[in-house]
Amino acid sequence: MLRNFKSVVVIGGTGTGKTFFIENYLKEIIADVNDLSQLVIVNPSRLFLHKFKNSPKTILYLKENLNSKLDEELIPLIEQRKANLDNKKDNSDRPTLYFFIDEYALAFENKQKKADKFFTDLVYNRKELNVVVVLSTQMKQSIPLVIRKTVDTYIVLQ
Repeated sequence: MLRNFKSVVVIGGTGTGKTFFIENYLKEIIADVNDLSQLVIVNPSRLFLHKFKNSPKTILYLKENLNSKLDEELIPLIEQRKANLDNKKDNSDRPTLYFFIDEYALAFENKQKKADKFFTDLVYNRKELNVVVVLSTQMKQSIPLVIRKTVDTYIVLQ
């Protein structure tokens, strides 16, 4: 059921279940052995989501040095998908790439503008790139306005 969401922002205070929601979403994807999806997990709080680090579907698990990882790993990963678009016109035959970012505001503190641009472009082009983006945050304002206006689903936990 959770995989029906194509982009999600989960908002809630400490202890409301944001990470629990992401954890269950990840479990659903991992449990389906016929699903070839790939996972990118950004976990700056280093809590709970570490158990998914070694899943065969996890291609990137980032918990530290996130600012350098943005340049070294995340941007090239999406550039590769964009190049595929130029060559094949779509990514529908490629496995879905899921981005899970727990506590978005903490993830890229020193490069927030660059991260905001990256994830804004990602959400805006998610259908063409065959990408699903799931962000959690304590404050709606920490998510860029374009993302807030473009996401398919908001979940507010209290």
